[in-house]
Amino acid sequence: MIERKRADMKKRGFYYICGMVIIAVLLSVLSVVFGNIAKKPVSELETNFYNVKDFGAVGDGKNNDTDGVKKALAQALKNNGTVYFPSGTYLITSTINIEKDDSMVLKFKGEEGTKIIGAESLQGDILMYCNTCGGVLKGLTSFVR
Repeated sequence: MIERKRADMKKRGFYYICGMVIIAVLLSVLSVVFGNIAKKPVSELETNFYNVKDFGAVGDGKNNDTDGVKKALAQALKNNGTVYFPSGTYLITSTINIEKDDSMVLKFKGEEGTKIIGAESLQGDILMYCNTCGGVLKGLTSFVR
């Protein structure tokens, strides 16, 4: 009887040690995997991605989003970035002028169904790309007036 208890205790001890070894190996593997993920550089798109909502735009079609869009555009222009419009309707109440600078790259990205609309009181275009604000912004087809 005592021999059997010792054998059971040895078995439990063996299983305990095996379990601890397995846990230690799993933790080591996970730390390597997650450590490598944490060390990976953030892509340029992620670092130069400017969400208009982070700059105060609401995107409900009722609130004036002009300032939020202008601020996001300014940051994106400074950093050759992408202006991102999450799903929504963005109301613009005054023309947003984008000064021409051939050394800069500016990209726009929006989710399907995103609209940028001009307020009825808006005099002129929603966006104007210009040297002296007389040029035309090309390649934007999602703007509605």
